[in-house]
Amino acid sequence: MSKSSIDDQGRYRQNRGIGRLKDYKPWIRVIEVPSKGRSHRVYCEKTSRHHELLSDMEEYFFWLCVWDERVIDIREQFPLLPQLKTLSIASKFGFQHPSYKNNDIVMTTDFVITMLKHGKMVDIARSVKTKKDLEKSRTREKLAIERQFWTDKQIDWALITEESFSIYFAKNIKMLSGIQKWRFNVPIQKEHIELLCKMLLAKHTRAIDCIPITISLDDQFKLEPGTSLNILKWLIWTKQINVNMNKEVLDFRKLELIRSD
Repeated sequence: MSKSSIDDQGRYRQNRGIGRLKDYKPWIRVIEVPSKGRSHRVYCEKTSRHHELLSDMEEYFFWLCVWDERVIDIREQFPLLPQLKTLSIASKFGFQHPSYKNNDIVMTTDFVITMLKHGKMVDIARSVKTKKDLEKSRTREKLAIERQFWTDKQIDWALITEESFSIYFAKNIKMLSGIQKWRFNVPIQKEHIELLCKMLLAKHTRAIDCIPITISLDDQFKLEPGTSLNILKWLIWTKQINVNMNKEVLDFRKLELIRSD
């Protein structure tokens, strides 16, 4: 446990770990705990709040949750309470419970995600670690405590590593996410969007250079330069156009469309 500027009693007083969506308060904030790699504080349109992500891996997984239309809520740094439960599990397994300065601390799970499955809202728990993290026996012990905590609550728990998903995909979601803040300066005609889609689909090459197409449409509809390119990004973000997101960087000069038959 890294040194924190606030202890668990302070977190209890601040009602950390309760609430949903914009009202949820993560148990740990990035300004409180030095993290391995880089930490991130990211705003999410889906939850209407900033999220406290303690590593690059957590941020990658977060963007996959944002992209997934089944996900309704994302609660990170979720406390495992009551603490007596994790103390009991640790004792049963013969593991030392996480502590700081000889005081037992509240354990957390990286993500609790609320999803819509078969018309019902369900919670799942996910711990995010690198393969290198798992080389440490202490990390494996703490994960075992987490897993048992969620098993006892009959909530699905799983471990996520860099082998669980495409990091390129996650990075491209992050890159596209900025389009949510973009606002059209002029009303966009349905004809414009239909023509953009038609011109893209008319190309039979695997990789399409979208830049000449979007420039041409800007000129044709007398739009501010870059407007049609932003519309294309918006169509990808809203999944109206499917592209190969597993490339290192989405290149709009060599965009690979996924065509439906």
